[in-house]
Amino acid sequence: MSQVDKIILNLNSAVEDARRKSLKVVAIEGGRSIRKNFDEGGRPKWIPRKKISKKQKGTNILVISGRMKNVSETVESDRVVFKSNPLSRAYAAIQHFGGTISMPARKILMRKTKSGRRVFAKANHKRTTEHQGKAYTVKIPARPWLTIPQMDFPRIFNAIKSAIKL
Repeated sequence: MSQVDKIILNLNSAVEDARRKSLKVVAIEGGRSIRKNFDEGGRPKWIPRKKISKKQKGTNILVISGRMKNVSETVESDRVVFKSNPLSRAYAAIQHFGGTISMPARKILMRKTKSGRRVFAKANHKRTTEHQGKAYTVKIPARPWLTIPQMDFPRIFNAIKSAIKL
């Protein structure tokens, strides 16, 4: 093997090592950045909720169960993949991109309490009455959460530089 071939082999090895370290740093720092989106209520700030239930009171936007906040990072051969919790995937896309959900009209079971108030009832409850619910739509604003904001790029770049010792 000639001297030139050895240099090329060493350079290719150094480039591959730097690429591998860089991908690991991007995975770690990118995951931190995504979790920080939740902690700060979006970067830029997400549109606040209009209606807040008892369960949601005192929580950050999109952090009622915390399922979407738990993002896993995987380094593949030439890229970093961020995946949300499988249980959150059903609603994660509409939270990220926004959209409208159309709910069709449906039958609702009601019952009367001792005080005469009407409340929702289960199908197996005695003395239920059936009511026709109205169709409605729910508009969900875009709250991009699976992003790395540009303000984090310098921090990630500095972490890459220190990992590959530039």
